[in-house]
Amino acid sequence: YENIAKHHDAAIIVNTTPVGMYPNVGEKVITLADFKKCEAVYDIIYNPLKTALLLEAEELGIPYMNGLLMLVAQAKLASEIFRDAKIDDSKIEDINAIIEADVRNIMLIGMPGCGKSTIGKKLAEATGKIFVDVDAVIVERAGKSIPEIFAEEGETAFRQLETEVFADLSKEKNQVIATGGGVVTRPCNKPLLRQNSVVVFIERAIEDLTISGRPVSQAKPATQIYAERIEFYRAYSDVSVENVDVDETVKNILEVIK
Repeated sequence: YENIAKHHDAAIIVNTTPVGMYPNVGEKVITLADFKKCEAVYDIIYNPLKTALLLEAEELGIPYMNGLLMLVAQAKLASEIFRDAKIDDSKIEDINAIIEADVRNIMLIGMPGCGKSTIGKKLAEATGKIFVDVDAVIVERAGKSIPEIFAEEGETAFRQLETEVFADLSKEKNQVIATGGGVVTRPCNKPLLRQNSVVVFIERAIEDLTISGRPVSQAKPATQIYAERIEFYRAYSDVSVENVDVDETVKNILEVIK
């Protein structure tokens, strides 16, 4: 790659290396920003669904595709050979969609007290996915409550631990993940949120938010926190759903992420 600059005029980039593949996610061998004429990016890796290379393509607005469709197409051909039976090509996209829906995480973001955990548990029941509460994992790892972490170590230490937890959780699959309200305050969390997940922003009226036991929410007015974070909630998410009634919200999320 010492002479990669010679190819900065490339229009199409295909990654055929294993760089960025699970469990070593977050790695890439080139920077797409250097390729000013790039029109499309294809990465044959399918785990995670979005490698660091594809996440950069997404940020730059470059069309991209991962390797899952190729994997399914290979399996279809192998099945035809071994079973001596023709399978219609339309099955490739059907199976691809089923696999992606099965392995993809549903990541819930939003203001503290907006109902992410309650909604997440019901979503997990409806989809057969595993429910994970990020705050609960942080408490387990730290061996102390979140208010205790804030009081003894400060918010910076808490946010670092939160990122470490995300780095581990987000590379896994088939989960419904309820995040803490402040996860969007660190830009480094954005690729972790998006690499294997559809990200859903749970919106709720400020006056309906619950702040009990939430250090940041008790230190600042909810209106101030909302103003500081709203642009990040929108930028980090794929879809937004309003939480007025939990069951209705779950139903709406399932509809919009199909």
